[in-house]
Amino acid sequence: MGRLGAFVWGVVIGGALVYGAMSYHVINTQDGLKVVPKVTAGFADTYVDIRGFGLDDWTRHRALAMALIKADKAELMGETASLPLRETLEGWLKGFQGENP
Repeated sequence: MGRLGAFVWGVVIGGALVYGAMSYHVINTQDGLKVVPKVTAGFADTYVDIRGFGLDDWTRHRALAMALIKADKAELMGETASLPLRETLEGWLKGFQGENP
């Protein structure tokens, strides 16, 4: 493989990594790594270790919490995310998706 071939493969692999980082959360849980689609594209919270998360952490990472709820993986939030917080985030998610809460 020549220089051009190596460059093209580098661009393809780099593009795939950027797409993955903008589209998915990689979450480190007690049970290992989980991948969840993001609600909105961006680089925020691409990798998050939630093993020691408390209520304050979830309020700072609302996009991650909404992605977990949307992916039907709210159980990963554990007991640290109270029911009122989950209901609020579900309401925001419905509003974001254009649904009536």
